[in-house]
Amino acid sequence: GYVPGVGFVDLERCRVLAAPLALEREGVTLVVEQVLARRDRTTIVLRSEGLPADDEDTWDPASGLRVCLRLPDGQRLGPDTFEMRFGWARVEFPPLPEGVYRATLELERLPFVREGAAPEGWEASFALRPATGELVAEVFPQPYSPEGASATEAGITLRVIAVAHSPVETAVRLQVQWEDSDWGFPIPGGSRAPLLRDDLGHVYWEVTNGSGGSATIEGPSGGRSSEAAVVLVEPKGTPTPAPAVPTEERTYTFVPVSTSAQRLILEIDGLQFHDVESDVSFSINLGDNPQVGDHWPLDVELEVGGFPVHITGARLVEAEAGLRDEPERQVQLQFEVAPVPEREHGLVAGLALRDEAEQWATGGWSGQGQGSRRRFTPRLAIPAGEAIPKGVQRLRVLHASVTVRGPWELSWAVPGEVGRGDVAPVTLHPRDAREKRGDLGLRVDEVVLSDQLMAMTLALDEAPPGAALNHVLTWTPFTRRDELVLTDDRGRQYAQALLSGVAWCPVREPGPGHELLTFEALAPLARRLTLRVPAVEVVLPGRAGFDVEVPADASLGLSEDDRLPRLASERWAVDIPVEVAGYRVRFSEAWLEEVNGTTMLRLVSEPYRPARQDRWFSGLQLAALVTPDGRALSLRQEAIVEQVLSGAGPVDERGVEHRATLAFDVSDPETGEVWPGVYHVEVEGAKVTVRGPWELSWAVSGE
Repeated sequence: GYVPGVGFVDLERCRVLAAPLALEREGVTLVVEQVLARRDRTTIVLRSEGLPADDEDTWDPASGLRVCLRLPDGQRLGPDTFEMRFGWARVEFPPLPEGVYRATLELERLPFVREGAAPEGWEASFALRPATGELVAEVFPQPYSPEGASATEAGITLRVIAVAHSPVETAVRLQVQWEDSDWGFPIPGGSRAPLLRDDLGHVYWEVTNGSGGSATIEGPSGGRSSEAAVVLVEPKGTPTPAPAVPTEERTYTFVPVSTSAQRLILEIDGLQFHDVESDVSFSINLGDNPQVGDHWPLDVELEVGGFPVHITGARLVEAEAGLRDEPERQVQLQFEVAPVPEREHGLVAGLALRDEAEQWATGGWSGQGQGSRRRFTPRLAIPAGEAIPKGVQRLRVLHASVTVRGPWELSWAVPGEVGRGDVAPVTLHPRDAREKRGDLGLRVDEVVLSDQLMAMTLALDEAPPGAALNHVLTWTPFTRRDELVLTDDRGRQYAQALLSGVAWCPVREPGPGHELLTFEALAPLARRLTLRVPAVEVVLPGRAGFDVEVPADASLGLSEDDRLPRLASERWAVDIPVEVAGYRVRFSEAWLEEVNGTTMLRLVSEPYRPARQDRWFSGLQLAALVTPDGRALSLRQEAIVEQVLSGAGPVDERGVEHRATLAFDVSDPETGEVWPGVYHVEVEGAKVTVRGPWELSWAVSGE
């Protein structure tokens, strides 16, 4: 069976809580959602309602969980492991003795709640019953094993082995099998998290009880709570013994899927193996007097997990590590790694190093980026103030993280007894959903109504020649609050569906100049909808171009300037006037900064006052970038833009003065080093924010 909050379990000889138990004190409610007494453990799932605001006066990440289970004979069982977040916990206790059907949960303090912020000293007595007969079928969703839901890429097979549908979630049990036993701990991920799609056009993303600030804590027994189990299994269907195959199973939960869906597709973009064993080493000589700021060029070629890694240098820096509110100053030996090439669907994503003399602590690695610019920075560390090791350092790769690209698509049919709905999404094309304010009109082109959401496509209706809708804004700098509102004729206001874990992805996605909005599903008695749009961003056509030079001596370092990022270069003055579509800005200063594992050049304009209060310049629409070696990179398609940012707007709440900013990648794709020289930027339009509001209203039925 499937138990929400716990997972797929064998219910044979289980004792369960027939219904949730709620206790209320001083406006705070403790709910015992699940109690599952199995042969090897007892699992209890808790949540609390009515807690004070989740802020620094309530939240205490160091509070732990002081809890025990008192049996009828007075014996107390302590927790083996627990997983928790603010107001929620899942606790694993030892198994209950045979014949015990009653117990009392003693909880000193609610999960992650600071002492004195909520009632304490909770006691919840409960009774269990066998998980047999009609109770199992009625209370716990019965899982099914879909046929043909498997896919193999790069020698790795993913298989959906169980699916369960409940009123609160859809659970998918995923099995991963790979070939190399030196690889371990695969986590689905890649450039995006796992997605679940249906045949209607809905997209669902993962929502788990342990997400959103959860923490897995070691209990007194030293065990750990985990949603994954790694085992070695013999392949089925082979007439002769075969080598063991590394296998891992993991459960993913999504919001309940549409009751009209007949087919589901699980998409896994990539897999990251975080524990790839390696046996390679290298050395670096720090000399007799190494100091913070020293740099050593290196040319170390390694092969890790079958993938090449080229270490090009090392640098001693002083940096902060640890928690944000309690940072620790460290001296770090950071290694520079050339952008990692992707080979046969995979690449190395990180290295953990260890020195043979054990003078340094393993500092892990940091880094991001995509495609040919993927970089990371392995590091070793010692506390600031300690002596820096001298001479030859012999280093070994402790383990590596390897990313394997997919995608894997696993598709299966939903059994007929699961689906209860037979109403497909309805598409409307309202004629009267349009309004013009000044010289800019807005209209609703299409509306889709389903049992999961409402999706609507917007575009400009009447506008200056060549203008196109770029974004629908939910707020304006003048009010600083959400003002994108959808209401019906009965006064109900609808929340955006993105907050509930579901989105809409039609077969024909809206093209340029259109915006897709999604809201929660339409109420049954609603007859008319009204959408209030507070502001939009449009692109006005215009051409401009300018040059900017990156000095050869510009380099990154720890910045003491509060106006700059932590890792940035010195600022330098520039004088670059730009005029596009009647909007003028003058970039006056520039610097280099680290962003997502790469180096970007940032240009900032001198302050200016917007010409009108109902609209203002909000950025440049870039067309192309010419690098110092003469290569022209098209920036028209966001899919090929790895690092380009452009914006403009008020610098304070008064909105009197505005600034413009522009940033783009200036690192050599081959070496990862800053690429000095002259860059030429081509601009094809100005992004302009236009204040509304527009009110678009249309009938959904009955008119």
